[in-house]
Amino acid sequence: MASALRIRPLLAALALAGGGSATAAVIDAEVAFPGRQVPALKAYVCDVDTSRIKTVTIAAAAARFTVEVPAGRYEIFLAPNEPGAPDIYGAYTEYSLCMARPADPQRATAAACDDHALVSLNLGGKPARVAIRIDDWYLSDRVAGQLDRLRGLEVGPESEPLGAPHFSEYRAQTAPLPPPQLDFADSALGAEERELVLRTVAAGPNFAAQATLALLPCGVGCERIALVDWRNGRVSAPQGLGEVRRTLPCRGDEAVRFRRDSLLLEITRPRPGGVVTQYYLWKPESGGIALETEYRRDTAQFCRALPP
Repeated sequence: MASALRIRPLLAALALAGGGSATAAVIDAEVAFPGRQVPALKAYVCDVDTSRIKTVTIAAAAARFTVEVPAGRYEIFLAPNEPGAPDIYGAYTEYSLCMARPADPQRATAAACDDHALVSLNLGGKPARVAIRIDDWYLSDRVAGQLDRLRGLEVGPESEPLGAPHFSEYRAQTAPLPPPQLDFADSALGAEERELVLRTVAAGPNFAAQATLALLPCGVGCERIALVDWRNGRVSAPQGLGEVRRTLPCRGDEAVRFRRDSLLLEITRPRPGGVVTQYYLWKPESGGIALETEYRRDTAQFCRALPP
């Protein structure tokens, strides 16, 4: 089993909150980095059973982080998150458990603790607080490849990144609603844009069962998104969604994807050398929309992958 630091491409990370379940546990993690100072890091907390990932941004020189999670089994790993930092993975592994055994100080050495397999934290249904130390930066090729796959850095010819959200995972509660009286007060839309929204709403809800998503032109190959909440007629053009460009290297018709029966909105944007796919969730309780996670892929990965 390899003991050298495994070098991996450093891409921007993802952040996915776990499916709305009540918080069951708090993980307090201490970070040990093989250097004088801990760089800025991204922590990945992966649900073993669903492959959903929650992330935590760790500032440079910070040696601890805390994350709340629902009940489940979790694997935890780290990657540097700043320009010029070494492209390596750290993880909570059998090595970490071995090094933490105070009862056997002779065994607790890097040479003796040679098992670098990931450890699953089994967190039950009642509130708990667990403390761990993430100190294993000597992962095997097999484990590093597994983490690449979880982050979406390796995809097969017929799959999206492992762990990417799917529309079927976020079912919307369908309820018949009468046509709304539209309220444009918070939208800052012009007359032509309002007319387009009215025409789109006339066809009924097309997103999250209780909303209409309208695509408004903002130039050649450019669209903005307007949302109509059918429950109160409120029209909004969320600034966080930004402009959507259909100038993708391929699969240009997939720049914006959504469904009437799902709370999930998927936007793919061009980036130098590839694309980033962002996953947003409609929040029925507030009528807002929030970024949950994103995956970056190079052009070859994106163009050979089929949609889920």
